[in-house]
Amino acid sequence: MCVRARTYHSLTHSTSTDTNYLLAFLMTFPTFMSQTEFLDLLDKRFNMPKPKNPTKGQAARFASQKQIPIQLRVFNLLKFWIDKYGVDFAEDPALGKRCIELVEGWIEANEKMLGKTGNQIKLQLDRKV
Repeated sequence: MCVRARTYHSLTHSTSTDTNYLLAFLMTFPTFMSQTEFLDLLDKRFNMPKPKNPTKGQAARFASQKQIPIQLRVFNLLKFWIDKYGVDFAEDPALGKRCIELVEGWIEANEKMLGKTGNQIKLQLDRKV
């Protein structure tokens, strides 16, 4: 589990992206975890814990520098997965349904920042499922 956690944290880091790493990961991750497990890890990462008892300034800084960038990375990773490996969702309708449920919940959590991207993902999934 340590390798998995480190891997998905690297994929959704708030300050860096590596498209080649992402492509390699998406091609190989089914060898060490299921698609459902990966989706659950993305949900866990999206809903990362917030600091305990932060000041207003700390909460705002956390949201702008960590939470929102990471949530956007999760969305972008999911979009990339659906685009490049949409067959995963077409072959497993339960996975597609679970993904749509998660995206809808994520949009609810932050409609202002994530609504447009979330709706794009839902449309993408609808075409694949």
